[in-house]
Amino acid sequence: MAVSIFDDKATTPDDTMLLSVLKEAQLLWNEAIHFVEQFGGITQGEWKFYTKAAGWTYVVKSNKRTMFYLIPKDAHLQATFVFGEKAVAAAEEANLPIDVLKNLRSSKAYVEGRSIAILVKDTEDLSVFKRLVTIKVEN
Repeated sequence: MAVSIFDDKATTPDDTMLLSVLKEAQLLWNEAIHFVEQFGGITQGEWKFYTKAAGWTYVVKSNKRTMFYLIPKDAHLQATFVFGEKAVAAAEEANLPIDVLKNLRSSKAYVEGRSIAILVKDTEDLSVFKRLVTIKVEN
């Protein structure tokens, strides 16, 4: 099973498919995109199919800088960020939930940085997402 609910390389997801999978979480998806547009500047998004194991991922960029990856799930979504050293340090000071910090601390450090993935199922999760976007933009 792919990470994304969309795993058919031949079929790029569209808005109708996304709504049928996300259901009420479509509002969270839209708010995530809207927030980065307001806070991070001009935003572009595109669907990418990296591997069969990953499936389709929506890559959100602001002025050519990758901000995060959105992965559709059944009635929720996953947001994945890659943080450099400055952003990791800022996250440590940002009063994030302990499980988010543990996830960040335990992720393997690569040249690009450390990845952090969160599930967005409700407005509380969306609040954490927005804090992560803020850290990404400012660092």
